[in-house]
Amino acid sequence: MAFRTLFLLVLIGVVISPVLASKRQFQNWYPEYRHVFQKILRENCSEEYAYYLAGYRNSTRFFQKDRWIGAGATSQLAFPPASCVFDHTSEWHKVNMAGAAVLLGLTPSILAALGPSVEEMSSLFIIARRPLLGLCLVVGAPSLYPFRTLDHHKLIEGLENLENRDAHARLRHFTRRYQYPVMVLEFILATGAIANNITNSYQLGVQTSCVFAPQLWVLPLCFSLFGIIPHLLGSGVLWSRVRCSKPYKTSLDWLKIQFTPTGVQSHFEVGIVQTTAFATVVSWFVSIYIACFLIYGTLTFSSLIFITVRDATAVIGRYLISLLVCRMILTYELGVLREKYVAQRQNSAHGLELTHERLLRQASV
Repeated sequence: MAFRTLFLLVLIGVVISPVLASKRQFQNWYPEYRHVFQKILRENCSEEYAYYLAGYRNSTRFFQKDRWIGAGATSQLAFPPASCVFDHTSEWHKVNMAGAAVLLGLTPSILAALGPSVEEMSSLFIIARRPLLGLCLVVGAPSLYPFRTLDHHKLIEGLENLENRDAHARLRHFTRRYQYPVMVLEFILATGAIANNITNSYQLGVQTSCVFAPQLWVLPLCFSLFGIIPHLLGSGVLWSRVRCSKPYKTSLDWLKIQFTPTGVQSHFEVGIVQTTAFATVVSWFVSIYIACFLIYGTLTFSSLIFITVRDATAVIGRYLISLLVCRMILTYELGVLREKYVAQRQNSAHGLELTHERLLRQASV
């Protein structure tokens, strides 16, 4: 199912993106060189821009002119104005854009190093029973942490380890009275991160051009959205590897849990089961997918033109804001989950000890 979804999204992007981009690009530019590009487009490239806006592919023009300067069959509308503006740009401006390309090319790796892992996000989906919040965090955080294979044994050990919790929130800091306001704040921040991430990628697509596919303004947007797939697959792997308690029987109960804070929930029982062939295959696919995703992001971002170092820094800053907000929410939720899980196990052990002592006293009598 995931393969079909990915193929369908790529096919839609390749087929209809020239139509979608026909009147979106070359209208807005990033602020530092906006006046330069607008003047060039108005005074030197008005013919190419009019041809682009008309949306009609002229085969004679393509075979006699545009094909010989780099245009392809799918980029014959967007390539002429992009090439014309670039040709009339000064060398100083081109050097600035080259520096921005280097900076943007490093962005996917920087985001991946700071972003949440698939194991962490899948634990929020499955163990904490908060897939709605997890989905919001996945869309809001444009990153995928690279790894070799999924290892959920370490995930369960992390839940049980009291010493490994320095960076996580402590459950006792928030009583039941404050759990619901915190949950509302989480959804507000996650929604803001999503809006910031999507609009940032959309603006990056329509206000720049990609040198290997100038008609595909959706490429940065795909970078923000295609990261959802590994997290969903990773959650499926975790679901097949563990057995968790399910305190719900109907769809309405499941929906209520989505808006129930983790600290208020109960019965976090987790057990590892035998690895299945499905889990092994999907975990390897996810690791390969993440590597391809990082290559795609690096290739796309380093190929963008008409953006300067200053504007690229602002773009990266917006991505980092969304990422850090989602990372903060996930860290808090995992901290609450750990404290809740450990407290439940300690209470169970204490209850067993009391029961054992009572049985011993009864036997002695």
